[in-house]
Amino acid sequence: MASVVFVSGSLEVLVGAERFSLSASGGFFLDDRDGFLDYLRGRIRDTGFDDIRRGLLRSILGNFLRDVYWMYGKTPDGKFVEKLGFESFRAWLYERASVGRVFVPQSFGDVDDRIVLAWKYILDRADRVGPKIVEEQRMLAEAKFDLI
Repeated sequence: MASVVFVSGSLEVLVGAERFSLSASGGFFLDDRDGFLDYLRGRIRDTGFDDIRRGLLRSILGNFLRDVYWMYGKTPDGKFVEKLGFESFRAWLYERASVGRVFVPQSFGDVDDRIVLAWKYILDRADRVGPKIVEEQRMLAEAKFDLI
């Protein structure tokens, strides 16, 4: 959800995407889905993009570094991420924001400035966050889950 909202530059992208919003938020599991969607619409009206920009960037940072770790099995530090390059990140972010051809980033107009901002955010924080991602994944792998 963070990628879609960040790339579009607006929360409004979620207003007409009820199934996506329910799926991405866990709202499908609620008894009052319509009430949840009304709540979501109200929050969207009351929340500006600038109010949530940092949270979106943090989510994109964690998601990107996790995916890099899963793909390469190496700590996604700044040097490694920089080696992957901006174009790899751009392709990843476009893919994340293109959900079933519903949200196609090119339909949002000029997104380059936001993508560059996200790339710089990741490069500035990868050395600090990358090792935390590896530790998180190690702990998850060792955890015993009682699902039943």
